Amino acid sequence: MAGILSFLLLLQQVQGLDNACITHYICIQEEHMPLLQVRDMPEDLYKKLAEIAEEDNRSIAQETIALLKKALGYTESRQARRKHILNKIYNNPIPNIETLPDPATLIREDRER
Repeated sequence: MAGILSFLLLLQQVQGLDNACITHYICIQEEHMPLLQVRDMPEDLYKKLAEIAEEDNRSIAQETIALLKKALGYTESRQARRKHILNKIYNNPIPNIETLPDPATLIREDRER
């Protein structure tokens, strides 16, 4: 996703691409994830969570989600999760995609500067 987002940000600067296309890739048309805030967390618990997250190469938020899923017995196969994400992408096409410039042309122009 970082590559796509970088490309869209470049297009925004060069071609005046509107924020709707960028927002489309970030949260797929106003579909936001719920937010969970935990107050008064004991410091030792937070440190342990941060340790585990670092060992698993995850952010604290990612590790929290993984641990909650495990504790609650939430399972979704990787294949089902991928199908769900692909369906979201297919059902939310980029508006005015035919008006976007060719990425190869943009790269070529950038290299020729």
